Amino acid sequence: MVQKNSLGHVVRYIQLEKSRLMPPGPKYIFDIVEGFGLFYIKPLKFRGDENWVEDSGLGKVVLIKSAICVHSESLKNLVEFLSKIQSDAIFLKIGIWTSFRGLKISPERLFVAQTFHDFFKLATLFHTQQLKAKYLVAGGLLNIPDEELDDYLGVLYAYIDYVDFLVFVAVGPREETKRLEKYCDETIYV
Repeated sequence: MVQKNSLGHVVRYIQLEKSRLMPPGPKYIFDIVEGFGLFYIKPLKFRGDENWVEDSGLGKVVLIKSAICVHSESLKNLVEFLSKIQSDAIFLKIGIWTSFRGLKISPERLFVAQTFHDFFKLATLFHTQQLKAKYLVAGGLLNIPDEELDDYLGVLYAYIDYVDFLVFVAVGPREETKRLEKYCDETIYV
């Protein structure tokens, strides 16, 4: 099944719908990546043993391999916070929005998802170890409609195999940014 969402991104799904012995299987998001072939994202799996660490970049004790929401009503405060983790991070800009405007990010550390296929290109770069990072900082999730957010989060959570922390950043009034908190293990307000 192929679906085009409100951002104009084409999302491809595959699912075993009928089997004599088993119920329908889970729905996988996939794409075909040049030089890699069929690349699909498995549904979120259990993280394993809980491992808490004191992370100096985030400034608190957090669960490794977790999603952290970093929200602010001030772009300046958010940029100041992100500058602490900048050297160990890959920044992913989803859509035309960015929550890290003003942060001087080198081109090799900034990845722009203009199509859904770009998420898979980034995944292959992590998988082949051409890119390494402690943090994957994603901006733009706040602007995605709720009914489409699961597809993006499914792909982002798959990156946890390659980084220590997913950091979902958003700038806006607290009542708006709260919408993303249910997808995070921790929330930091700056």
